[in-house]
Amino acid sequence: MTVPYVLDLGGNNTFIKDFYAKRIMTLFALPFLTLILFYSFKKKITVNKNIVLYSCLYIIILLSSVLKGNSIILILTDAFIGALPIIFYFVVFKTNFNLAEFETSFNSFLILAGLLVLMGVKLQFSYFSLLSAAYLMFLVKWNKPQVLILLTLPLLLVQSLIGKSALIMLGFLISYFFFFNKELVSRQKKTYLILIPSSLLLILTITFWSKIENTGSYRNAKYFIRNTDLKNLSFKDNSTGHRLFEAEEVLKIFSDTDIITKLIGNGFGATIDLSETQDGTIARANEDITKVRHIHMGIFAVIHRYGILGLSLYILFIGKMIFACRRILKIGDNKTFVLSALYVLIILFDSMISMNHMMSNFLFWLLTFAVLKKNDEIQKYNRELNHKMTY
Repeated sequence: MTVPYVLDLGGNNTFIKDFYAKRIMTLFALPFLTLILFYSFKKKITVNKNIVLYSCLYIIILLSSVLKGNSIILILTDAFIGALPIIFYFVVFKTNFNLAEFETSFNSFLILAGLLVLMGVKLQFSYFSLLSAAYLMFLVKWNKPQVLILLTLPLLLVQSLIGKSALIMLGFLISYFFFFNKELVSRQKKTYLILIPSSLLLILTITFWSKIENTGSYRNAKYFIRNTDLKNLSFKDNSTGHRLFEAEEVLKIFSDTDIITKLIGNGFGATIDLSETQDGTIARANEDITKVRHIHMGIFAVIHRYGILGLSLYILFIGKMIFACRRILKIGDNKTFVLSALYVLIILFDSMISMNHMMSNFLFWLLTFAVLKKNDEIQKYNRELNHKMTY
């Protein structure tokens, strides 16, 4: 992931660097993921009905994509991304994936995410590093050996806050630990956080205000507020305006298509014409602006590519994950799975705004199925406990 940044591939264009980083990461991961699928299918295994349903829709859409004459390269790209849920289901549920070992290695993810973001690497690690920040704030014991690590917190936050979404996500994480978690964060620590670090944070904010003003979150939030009229639902900032423009284009295409396309979408590799957008960054990030495959808002990205059936699965998936994460967060006594559930929720939220941050995110799918496996474990324990109490 760091290769495009070390070799300066794409110059100062973060989108191009992101493009190269994802492709390089995929090439390195592909042999490993292929081996997992190969050995999984060699065994006699039962597969979850939801995965079977998703796989059936996947195959139908893949065949439809080829018949529609979509670009083969784009079909392969989207098909690989679309296969990630299936791949990581097998990784977590059909291999020797162990939740206890996952717990012991989770801190390595946090450290890696923190280091990458401090080095200026974007990707979804910029959002995962928000977990690193929350871990430092709420879950680290504040003793002398930890002081040096805690000193990285302000810089980690500055580097992680790359947009409006990151600011909302950070607020969500802080709110959970302050108001809802009673197992991992004591009342005394919450009081201490309000009194001492908050005062230091205020002093640091005043001292380093010029640095804060240069963060993506501050600039984007300020730009959004200045160009938004919530009373009349008028959005003049380029980012929001472009997403609404994409939505309008998708709805136009959807209304003009036949019933089959409405049901299963335009398939892998489907593109839309964004030549009339007012957002200049789109032209810089795409070679041909008349054939853009990346649609930001989740609902419109799904309905354009996967149709009504795909949209139904997307909504059901979100509902299932909210219930699974809620159960884990309500118990709230395991650092690893609390942070994993929080990450799943913030990326689900972000998918409504930037779908690709979820679909192509290896870490999201790993944590999603780890959360589902933990949820199954909790449900099994509760059933056994209720059975013992009954008798």
